[in-house]
Amino acid sequence: MKKFSLTLITIYLFFAITLVSIPSILAQCIDQPFPTQPNKNLAVKCLTVKQPIKKLKSQVSNNTDMLEIRFDCAINDETICAKVKSTFEEAGRIITSALTLYTQIIVNVTFREMMSPAILGSARPFRSMPLKDDDGIERLYPQSLVKQLQLTSHPEFAPVDIVADFNSLVALWFEGDPPITSKQVGFLELILHELMHGLGFVSAWGDYFPKAATPEVNDFIESENSNSKAMTVFGGFQEKAFDKYLVIFPDNVTTSSYIKELNKFADGSAFKNFDDFYVKFIASPQYLVAKEIYNHFVTPKSLVFKPSVSDKEEDWTYLETTLNPFERGSSVSHVDNMMYTNTSDFLMTYRQELGRTLNDNIGIGGNYAGGAISYKLRLILESLGYTVNYPSPFPSNETDPVTENSIPTSLSTRNFAYQSSIAYIVGIVMIINALL
Repeated sequence: MKKFSLTLITIYLFFAITLVSIPSILAQCIDQPFPTQPNKNLAVKCLTVKQPIKKLKSQVSNNTDMLEIRFDCAINDETICAKVKSTFEEAGRIITSALTLYTQIIVNVTFREMMSPAILGSARPFRSMPLKDDDGIERLYPQSLVKQLQLTSHPEFAPVDIVADFNSLVALWFEGDPPITSKQVGFLELILHELMHGLGFVSAWGDYFPKAATPEVNDFIESENSNSKAMTVFGGFQEKAFDKYLVIFPDNVTTSSYIKELNKFADGSAFKNFDDFYVKFIASPQYLVAKEIYNHFVTPKSLVFKPSVSDKEEDWTYLETTLNPFERGSSVSHVDNMMYTNTSDFLMTYRQELGRTLNDNIGIGGNYAGGAISYKLRLILESLGYTVNYPSPFPSNETDPVTENSIPTSLSTRNFAYQSSIAYIVGIVMIINALL
């Protein structure tokens, strides 16, 4: 998400792939029904569903109908509710002009008064499902993407694909309002940013151990041992689909290459509880590997997304590694703020400026023909597995330096703090909803 300060809003975002083959489908999915509570991940059993392959064409005659907004406005202001709904519909039109969707994506949107105006809101995949990729690594794919792959069999789909939750206490600016003020947040840009995360622009890597980086610890299940005592079984670290394309420099190695080494730590072994797992991991050789990865993630220009659909260096996207210490939700899961603010790639920086509309930022970035969804962002979405439409021509993407006035503070889920950058602390312990 993005974040912000008094002058600028920073979004601390919390939080896909082109498959050659999927040799196996695993049965435990991860549901995230509470967008602004990133620690509440539910492990659920999903059955494997078989279905015939459909012809690769939009299943709805009007492509704008391929992203359905289910809107719940929980405030007593019909005018604002109508503006929020209209903004989501416009975001849907922008996305469906950039992507050709073969199966409808359903977004559940709630607009409500939250506990504090310091929380902007968030969107994320409702369900992520484990698929074993052609490189043999199991990764979590957002349901919205899996639906587009038209697989003959897949884990059971949840009734919605993306969940979004936004705060009515925030000073929002809507298209058609009087000129934006220096204290307002451009809502259309905020929504587009969050929906990109919901579509799969999100990494599993985070600082779940001190000064060390690993993917999320999702795969814990409770098991009964021979003495009938409940034990915690660790099923291994899991990347997300986005992570397949992450490359560390100057080593020129993928983050995925570290997974095998990290999972030498007690993969499939039982522990007394999560604390027992945590202590033993800290004492293991794999903790030193995780510390090495962490050092890369807090070193500027050390991590790129290499799109599978282009081998040109100029098409790489540098991810956010300038924050030290690591900020979970901002680091890695966004593009480099210093490089891409004031360019056509502004949308997926972790900061959003107060007082600028989406059109303002498109203009500052060079008026890319594709609007807010830049050329590099389209390469990322295509690499994940979406069918992407490219406008022509492609204007230059020259980077202007980030000025002092354009540096916002960090927000979580697009959360924000007015004075200081606030890291939204994510709990590691997963809530287990169902067992395999």
